[in-house]
Amino acid sequence: AGASSRMGSRSDGMVGFPTSGVGRKNYGSGPIGSFMQNWEDSVAEAGGVTPYNLTDYILELEYMLPSMIEASAQQSNNCSCDAHDNCYQLETPYPTERGELMGYGGGDWEDFFKMTPKVTTVVLGAYSDVTWSEDMICRAHANGVRVLLDNPSGFGSKFEDSYEFDNITFIADWIKQRIDAVAEKYADGFVIDEEDKSPDAYITTWSTSYSALTALLTATLTAVRPGSYVGVAVPWSPDGIDLRYYDWRGLAFGSTFFWVMSYSIPSQVFSRCIAGGNGVKQIEHGLLGYMAYGIPAEKLVMGMSWGGAAFECTNFVGDTGLDYCAPKMETGLFGYRGVNCTDAVSESMGNLHNAWDRLTAPNTVYHGWDDYTKLPYFNYVTPLNGSDTKLYQVWYESPESIGHKVALASNMNVGGVGPWEFGKLNWTKPDQVYDVWSQFCKFFDCSEYAKCSGGSCHD
Repeated sequence: AGASSRMGSRSDGMVGFPTSGVGRKNYGSGPIGSFMQNWEDSVAEAGGVTPYNLTDYILELEYMLPSMIEASAQQSNNCSCDAHDNCYQLETPYPTERGELMGYGGGDWEDFFKMTPKVTTVVLGAYSDVTWSEDMICRAHANGVRVLLDNPSGFGSKFEDSYEFDNITFIADWIKQRIDAVAEKYADGFVIDEEDKSPDAYITTWSTSYSALTALLTATLTAVRPGSYVGVAVPWSPDGIDLRYYDWRGLAFGSTFFWVMSYSIPSQVFSRCIAGGNGVKQIEHGLLGYMAYGIPAEKLVMGMSWGGAAFECTNFVGDTGLDYCAPKMETGLFGYRGVNCTDAVSESMGNLHNAWDRLTAPNTVYHGWDDYTKLPYFNYVTPLNGSDTKLYQVWYESPESIGHKVALASNMNVGGVGPWEFGKLNWTKPDQVYDVWSQFCKFFDCSEYAKCSGGSCHD
């Protein structure tokens, strides 16, 4: 773009947060302007506010749009998939007709690409051990699987720092760089994963800048690469979890979907401090909370944890069949974001199969099931003999507990369901894989698939 086209800083004078909305804006009929107008209208209809006049951002991005489209097409021409159509982003709408089976990577993608019900979207998360490769993109697109990249580089500072957010040229260039990153990897979009604590109010400069930047990124990406997704990873509940008071309406309508992290629920415990896991009642409460903001159920993808957590029980006095485990407290000055009772003191069991392998260990002394949360747990001691024996309680997921969560997602008509991460299954044990994967039939219509046999659910 020529120097004469660049907008510089915002001209609306809204460096600080306005005390009232600026009224309905007219963003024009261009693709980015139309998206942003629909975004503001949807947020307002749901009872939210969009206080910034983003006209100058939109004009700058639409000026840059032809060059971004050309650059994206050139990148696809560099791809060497056997079928060149697989070098382009998928353009089927969200959610797919049958719903989304979406999850973060992990393990060998060749395993979960073959499974039925079929994966629709895989996210290459920042903590995933699946890395991008052209071969993976080619195979994914050939199988109708979207590939989303992890959190856009430098996302947080772009809205947390008002100096950066108010600089229209800077923001437009940053959005272009993020779209270039998607095009360079022939990918299908992003999942934004912002987990910083925020000011303790839902409508602040911090939160509305976050949602505005998300909407601008989504509007521009989908204009350059139609069919692309921009997801937002959100906590299991909108109720200020871990001090995250975000502009949920603005984020939801400014993105394609919410990846609801329906896990790490005991990160802050305000009731009796006992060990626990990710129960269906809490998950249901969280999903209903988002819907209460006017967010459609189909915009929510229920993410599940395929793992477990071990808590040392401070109330152990010799009864190895202990039901209620009082964990250690977080002893830092402010605890975990202000709370002393937290699963931050627990030890992760890592992959799901690590927890299952412990079920038959010699020092596992008790197995239990909590019918309220629909979760299994077990106790183990270490060392097995001696006066200094400690007891640990492990809350984990089983095929039965996973089935309850998938059924809940189906009953609530959310847009999809899936794990963090696919690789937390032991893919060398097909019976275990089938026991878990078959639970997805409670969300998806499995009548179209051949019956799995011999412990294998592969095609």
